[in-house]
Amino acid sequence: MKILKLFGILLLPFALQAQQADLFFSEYLEGSSNNKALEIYNPTNQTVDLTQYLLRGTGNEATTWEFDYSFPAGAQVGPNEVFVIVDDAANPAMLAVADWVATGFEVGFNGNDARGLFYKDGANLVLLDLVGDPNNPTALDYAIAGVSAATKEHTLVRKSSVSAGNTNWAVASGTNADDSEWIVYNQDDFSHLGTHQFDGPPGEDGKGTVSIDFAEVPADTTFDLSFYIAGEADFVMTRLALIIPATWPWSKLTSDVLISGTAFATGTVSLNGDTVFVDNSALTQTETGTLTIKSITSPAAAERSKFTILTSSASGSLKEIAVSPAISVIKILTIAQARALPVGSIVLIEGVITIGAGITRTSFTDAYIQDESGAGLNVYKGGTDLDPLVVRGNRLRLQGEIDEYSGKFEITNYTATLLATDVELPGVQQISTLEASTLEYEGSFVEVKAVITDLYYAGGGTNLIITDGSGEVTVRVWDTAGLDLSSFKINDRITVFGVISPYNSAGQILLGYQNDISLVTYEEAPVTLKLAPHPFAPELGERMPIEFSAGAGETHVLLRIFDLSGRLVITLADEAGLPVLIPYYDGDGREGWNGRDQLGEKVPVGTYICHLDVVNEKTGKRTVRVAPIVVGTKLN
Repeated sequence: MKILKLFGILLLPFALQAQQADLFFSEYLEGSSNNKALEIYNPTNQTVDLTQYLLRGTGNEATTWEFDYSFPAGAQVGPNEVFVIVDDAANPAMLAVADWVATGFEVGFNGNDARGLFYKDGANLVLLDLVGDPNNPTALDYAIAGVSAATKEHTLVRKSSVSAGNTNWAVASGTNADDSEWIVYNQDDFSHLGTHQFDGPPGEDGKGTVSIDFAEVPADTTFDLSFYIAGEADFVMTRLALIIPATWPWSKLTSDVLISGTAFATGTVSLNGDTVFVDNSALTQTETGTLTIKSITSPAAAERSKFTILTSSASGSLKEIAVSPAISVIKILTIAQARALPVGSIVLIEGVITIGAGITRTSFTDAYIQDESGAGLNVYKGGTDLDPLVVRGNRLRLQGEIDEYSGKFEITNYTATLLATDVELPGVQQISTLEASTLEYEGSFVEVKAVITDLYYAGGGTNLIITDGSGEVTVRVWDTAGLDLSSFKINDRITVFGVISPYNSAGQILLGYQNDISLVTYEEAPVTLKLAPHPFAPELGERMPIEFSAGAGETHVLLRIFDLSGRLVITLADEAGLPVLIPYYDGDGREGWNGRDQLGEKVPVGTYICHLDVVNEKTGKRTVRVAPIVVGTKLN
């Protein structure tokens, strides 16, 4: 889990208005025997076709909705009227007011089963209201208004101030008689069934203005999340509820809920699970308040998270605002992960610019980024205006599309966010010149220590050919980089930092900055020859590892294999030497002698001599080192 200080993007405040009232449950009756009923109220001035709605339910130990109950053909509810569903074996007084005598399990609940009212929006089902929580794996009876097991052997009547359904059961059920949307009556109280007292439209409830700090945040990140809340003209918000998504872990302690601002000067905080209540506030158009959740953690997976906000006036009931704020949780991939995705994939990455815009090209943005995985990507944007954020040492978050051009993997069509400046380049790997000449590290910023064997100008830049004994690779320096290479010459030992870039299906090192190339001075060291102390069997594909050092600069080495009669078998190296211990690589770029002679034929089983002849070209001193090699075979 990361704990970061996030760079926020302030959202413009959401303009909030009350939702249009819709159908909701006005009564729930769970009495003795089969005395069970549900009542639905229509607060609108229009007759509603109930066949466009659906009743859903759960059984014991449910974790989601399990059963669907369709309304009978022709079922409807008039304006400001109720629709009553009664079990077919209920008390006759209940059956007398029934609009739907249910023969199934539509009202077959027993205290720990939930019921939900849904609207059919095309292929989608929109939850309007519920009684109970469909996620109840322990099959507990539901508490309401501070009454334990209130949904069992009680009659529940919706308060007359409630003007719309509530999809948050914790808010609707409340913690006491004052904050609950329900009134709890005794078992088998049928006196309210068939009628419902309603005080009228919602008025001020559900109004307000909200903004939050972040439009998006990285996954699995801990930070403080603040909500900036205000009322509207002719509205005083006295109560507020914030429903935190269950996928966002936090302490669920009141000590981690902070309120501030003049509107919250007398406010009090209480909790019910993931629901935060602020009571006794006085938010108006001019008096604002801030609600902050400390140390909340975004989900590990990408998602769009809605933070439901409900508000009410002193005489009203909590209603959700028209547009509750939401945060996009974004999953940041390592660059290595992004490179493994198909071309066209949209990715979000973070990394440090290793070669900035304007170094290799000035007519468009052509740069490189790398992260701690050691992998890198080309950063490409067309147009003559170079991206001002793509500067070496800038840590950027890029969201864009993976593309590939002539073996070069790039992120294009991107948007960039600056996270930090002057950051140390991450994941720099030291590799051989042979590895640099392949595309294994394409896009990566690497370190190579080698000798310059050639240096020449070619097509808008300078090429330095370098080797560390494993094979040659080109260091490409574009004129646009503005480097002074006059102090470098053939046979110089150098350290070079650069990005591996494809050219003619091979790798080359892009050098972009003056301080990324330097001369290396080696102190004179002994001439050494090092072989593995055991036989090897070429017919099994085995090779004999050989390492050698010329001991000083400006030397020439001759590495050869002789048989015991003194006959030359093969010359392995005839080249400038290095003062550092390096491995021998054959012409195929593989390490060690493969047991073949100058003609490519396998040598017979036996003992051979590895002969290293080093001549110091400054002093004329000659040094010889020899070591035996035993070529074996597979025994049956």
